[in-house]
Amino acid sequence: SWAEAVSLSLKTAEGGEVQAPLRRMPPRPETLTLDERATGYLAWWLSGEDAAQLAAGSYKLTAVLDTRDVQKPGAWRGRSESAAVSFHLRQEPSPLTEAQAEEKTLRLAACAQGLGEDGKAKALVDALLASRPESIEGLVLKAGQLEAQGDEAGALQCYEKALAVFSRDNPDAEPATELWRNHRRLLGKLLKKKESQ
Repeated sequence: SWAEAVSLSLKTAEGGEVQAPLRRMPPRPETLTLDERATGYLAWWLSGEDAAQLAAGSYKLTAVLDTRDVQKPGAWRGRSESAAVSFHLRQEPSPLTEAQAEEKTLRLAACAQGLGEDGKAKALVDALLASRPESIEGLVLKAGQLEAQGDEAGALQCYEKALAVFSRDNPDAEPATELWRNHRRLLGKLLKKKESQ
């Protein structure tokens, strides 16, 4: 796959190489022919447990495309590096604020879901909603999980609750377009099912 030609290089601000178990998600699309319009998408995950092993400090992350060993006729052969992305890692504050704890749980759940650890993702979202039943992002993640399980009615209820919370807490804000779009899509799906019965 084209994704095999792409790697990430993580270095400290001083230039020292850092070994981090970054896990790559399946590439989108599976095959790629680059031209002026085509793009590919790659994502890597670093679990919370693995991130905790990294020392606090500044880092630089670079993507490297290396096709020098490709034997396919007509394929581009060469090496190219992206611009480095700098970030600073610090120790987690203790104790976490309520908002920080929610954000942490949401990111861990999204990471678990992205890695195919659906049971772990479900447990994290359920725990979050047990303590913060009006978490809009938690409700959206739960809706996605329910829809993936075939429970469109349950997913629709989650979107309805998220919309109600958003409208109540943000009376003067622009409409939550993505929430409404998903709500309408699921409602249409359920109505079609009902009509076909």
